[in-house]
Amino acid sequence: MDSLVPRNYSAQQLREIEVDLLGVMLLSSIAFNLLDSPFFRGYTRKGMPGNNVVPTRHAMAGPVLERLLATIVVSIKEAYSAGAFVSLSFDGWMSLADRKLIGMLASLVDISSGALTVDFRGTTDITSLAETTELVVGPVEKELSTAHAANDYLTPLPSGHVDDACASVLTSIVSDSASCNVGAKKQFAQKHPSIIMVACTAHQCNLLTANIVTHPALKPPADKCSKLVSFFKQSTKYCGQPQMWMDDTLGWRKSLERRGETRWFSHHAVVQRLLELKPALESF
Repeated sequence: MDSLVPRNYSAQQLREIEVDLLGVMLLSSIAFNLLDSPFFRGYTRKGMPGNNVVPTRHAMAGPVLERLLATIVVSIKEAYSAGAFVSLSFDGWMSLADRKLIGMLASLVDISSGALTVDFRGTTDITSLAETTELVVGPVEKELSTAHAANDYLTPLPSGHVDDACASVLTSIVSDSASCNVGAKKQFAQKHPSIIMVACTAHQCNLLTANIVTHPALKPPADKCSKLVSFFKQSTKYCGQPQMWMDDTLGWRKSLERRGETRWFSHHAVVQRLLELKPALESF
């Protein structure tokens, strides 16, 4: 937003913004009516006061959409002609046993029937390894070669055989924006120019939420709410009492939410739950 504050936009710049926003809609699976929502428009106006640079759905639905589709169709037409497309997602996480893992998930959609198949391809233990670009490239490349050898990403022909002439129906690779993942996707983009590299929408929204939650106006009350939850969770004297207050004042029970430091949605969940339980907390 800082790079956009405030200035007058030329017709060319407005066109570029239209295409960028449509790209987000089409490639990140975000509802198109998000553009018209009061929240989204209010957010952009705060960052760009005095400029109404967010085009309406009606303004974007015709020529702009056609222009963007024209730039995309060429690169993915060959993959779609096979009768299906696959999106390969990968991510790393820490297990309860403190092992670092990287897992693969393949989603295949038949474009004629719309049938969706989700295949968890398994995990690789990377506990003793540094999380580098090369580390990510290895498991993903292995998955691509394994799937190609087994024809897992190819659509059967009406005869029941597989079209070996189609090298792959993989159209996109999805991950979060960790530096090692970004570096890996740059390598994949050079090696497989027809595959679209997509940033995970959930992770992007999580990062956007971080900018909001850590704002000076919001961080202090969010911290206080988290401390309140910790008080009840850790106190042997009071840990069981919130349920009794809920029964007396609300007639139902809900558990207190705990925040994960970098799971920014959880910060909102902590505050939202305490607001729901406010009558019970006031009784305490």
